This record gives sequence, C-alpha cells and structure tokens, in this order.
Amino acid sequence: CGGRLPAARPRDPAPTRRSSSLPASSMLGSARSLSAVARAAHGQSPTQKEVYPGAPAVPVRCSLLAADEGGRRARLVLQAMARQGRFDAQLEGAKSALSSDCTVEAAFAVLDRHQKGFVSETDLILFAQDFDRGGGAATSSASYSGLRALVREAQLRRSYDAGVVPGRFSFRDLAVVMLPAEQKELDSVLGTANDSEARSVLYLLRHSEPCPRCGIRVQRDAEAAGCPSVTCPICGTLFRCFCVMGDRHTRPRRGSYGAVSFADGSCGGEGQLSRHGRHQLFRFLAVAARVAEDLDLDRRGLATKPAACDLASLGDAFAALAAGRASFVEADLRWAFNELGVALTEHELRLLWLRYAAPRPPDGVRPRQIAFADFARQLRPGSALHP
Repeated sequence: CGGRLPAARPRDPAPTRRSSSLPASSMLGSARSLSAVARAAHGQSPTQKEVYPGAPAVPVRCSLLAADEGGRRARLVLQAMARQGRFDAQLEGAKSALSSDCTVEAAFAVLDRHQKGFVSETDLILFAQDFDRGGGAATSSASYSGLRALVREAQLRRSYDAGVVPGRFSFRDLAVVMLPAEQKELDSVLGTANDSEARSVLYLLRHSEPCPRCGIRVQRDAEAAGCPSVTCPICGTLFRCFCVMGDRHTRPRRGSYGAVSFADGSCGGEGQLSRHGRHQLFRFLAVAARVAEDLDLDRRGLATKPAACDLASLGDAFAALAAGRASFVEADLRWAFNELGVALTEHELRLLWLRYAAPRPPDGVRPRQIAFADFARQLRPGSALHP
C-alpha cells in the first residue's frame, strides 16, 4: 500500500507521414475536389472559395437558403431559370399543335417572300399583317417587339455561329423555333455548318432509313414499292426499308442563295402550305413571339433588380449549382430546385437542361456539363449575339 506508482511510460513519437511526390498545390487541389464531391453526394454545397474559368472569383455559398446577399442573388437567378423551363414548355405545346405538312421547309418558303435566303424581321411582321387584313387574329398577338425577340431568342441557341446576323432569321434559326426540342432532328440541324447542309440533313432524316449495321441512310425507289427488302450498298446487310421515294423527289436542283428545290417545285421535298397551314403557322409564331418576349422581359427584369444579374450574382448561382466544380450537370439542377422548393415537372426540367446544353457543329452532340460561359449567356439580356 505504501509503494509508489510506477512512472508513466513516455509516449512513442507520432509516426511521420510519408511525403508525397505530388506538389503541395496538387495535393490541395485534390483535397478540395474530393471534399466538394463528398458534400455534393450528401446534398450539401461546398464552402471554400473557387475560381471558375471565365467567371469572377466568388465564394461558394453553403446553401441556396442562406440569408446573406449571395444566397438572395443566387435564388433570384435560379427562380429565373425555373421560369425559362416553364416558358419553353409553353412553346413545345404550341409545336405539338402544328400539322405534319407545316414543316420548316414549307414555312421558310412562305416567310422568305423574295427568296433572299433569309427571313427578315420585316418579313415576319408583313406575314402577320396579311392575316390582320384578311380578318384573322389581331396583329397584337404577334407584336413587332415579340417577333424581334423571337429572332434574338432563336439566335441565342446558335450563339457559337460567327455567321449569325442580327435581325435575320436563317433556315436553322427557324428550325430551332419549330422543331421539337427533344427530337433528333433539332440536334442534327444544330450540328450543321450552313443552311444548305441543314436542309439536306432534314431530307435524309425524313425520307430515308438507316442501315442497322453501318448506319448509312437508304431509301427505295418507286419501282421497288412492292418489296420492302433492300441491301445496303456499303456493308451488304439485308434489311426491310419502308421509305419509298420517286425520282421526282430525289433529283434536287440548286437555286439562288444555295436553296435546294425539287422537281415538283417544293422546297426540300416538302409541299407548299395551304391557307389552313399558313393560319397554323401564324398562330404558332404568335405564341412563339409572346414566349420570346416574356423571356426577354424576364432577363431585363432580373438585371434591373439591385445587384441581381451582374457577373458576381451569376457566379453565386453557378457556384451553388456546380458544387465547387468548373461545370454542373443535369442532376445539379434537380438538387437546386428541390432545395428551393420550386415545383418543376420532369418535362420542364428536361427542356431547361436542353436550353443550356445546346449542341454544336460538327457532330451535333449535346455536352454533358455546362460551363459558366454557356450558363451566363442564357441569363444576361442582349447576350444572344455577344457571347
């Protein structure tokens, strides 16, 4: 009992960590990337400061629900994005009401009054006035400001094209407005380098079928209408082709301004619009112009709010979406709207993603990630022709 307690044994020195061959900056960058991914997997936003290519250096916000100024500005931007998805859904509904004979080729032939190779803003307003004089819908449903906004909105989807001319509606611009956003035709058109190539692509997609082996487009002539079996001229694969086209449709001739016409006088192999088809086109353009004007007013309204749509504000919203990365994906959009409590349908969310992930030539493939430049272009007023 009277003995002394044994002296405490000294601790062993802490083992030294093996030095890494990576530089300190690389190790720090890896740690940041891993932590950002871990937080994103748990539905959280990163907290460290990041610098994005082409974007201002802004602190990444912990939450879109933060009460600070950055959180408020990020919420304003994301709410504007949600409205873009709803506006795009309205336009898609108008597209579904178009009849099968109201094609891009036929509509462009009607709107391009003097075969200039493009449709001017004046051509659009004159087309609307024709229905006003004929006792149709009032031109107020397709206002001049709305038609101008429609041209800018279509060109915004092709802002990468250096040949875009303000106030001129090209064939590809009209295709952007009329073709359904979720169909392959639109991606193929946006992947072309000029209007003539876009016309050829649409013709092939509508009047031919792909070989199941090599993918080359094949069609049958009228002499083989009774037998659907064809042999691919490239790989020799035997398959059934139900697309039959006569010789009068398959011999195009080149017109002025690079336009392609066919032996029956139609443009791109499509028939001319009837009076009913023209009225359908007018009603569609009235809806499209109204949607484009609402989108334009929404961007301007966002910019006029105090410190709402400057680069720092867009950087706050982008940082919340990207979770510390240099780009964001479609799942990040879903997470952001869930955190904000914004109710978007799956269709609206998909259309919003397709707006930002626009395909580019030469392959027409949509990107899987959205960088800051493409993000800001869709939200800044007057940025359609100034990427």
